[in-house]
Parts: sequence; structure tokens; C-alpha cells
Amino acid sequence: MVQPRPTGGVAGHHGGVEPQAHVSVHAPRLLTGTAAEPALDHAMPRPMSAVPDPALVVAIDCEVPGAVRWQLEAGEFDDVMCGEIHDRVRDLVTSLGLPATNP
Repeated sequence: MVQPRPTGGVAGHHGGVEPQAHVSVHAPRLLTGTAAEPALDHAMPRPMSAVPDPALVVAIDCEVPGAVRWQLEAGEFDDVMCGEIHDRVRDLVTSLGLPATNP
């Protein structure tokens, strides 16, 4: 879920229709050493209703009404999946006209 920041830019939050009871070990592992690592949301996953009026929702490997849906080709949490998500995020950032970084 993405919300505009009052100071500019956007903030990303993880969550779900039925959020996990703990923070996934996969996202930190996949982002370690990248420019995206400092932006990682370390808070507990929250229900989608906890983020009022998100500007954008990305649903990964699931259906969420009104969300941008990403059906990943990679099935394992590995470098291939990391690359696939990286490419999709880069394309999303470009399509939204946001400044790109090079994670």
C-alpha cells in the first residue's frame, strides 16, 4: 500500500486482507545491501483497512479489488524473485513519474 508523504514522495506499507502475524523474513533478506533497504517497513503487517485511502495497492500473487496485480513468475524467495520484483517496482516508479533510485 502506498501513501503520499506530507513532505513529498511516498511511503510504502506492507499488509494484507489477512495480514501475517509476524514480519516476513524474506523482504529484509532480499533488500539487504540495496538502496531500497532503508525504506523497508519493519512494522507488523497490518490490515488494509489500517491505511486510510492508499494512493496505490499492489497485490502480489493474489486478488485485491482495485489493486495493481502482480503475478510473479518466480516461485522461490531467491535472487530471481528479487530481480523480478525489482524490475516491476522500477517500471511502476517510472509509470508514476516518481524519481528513480538504483537499488
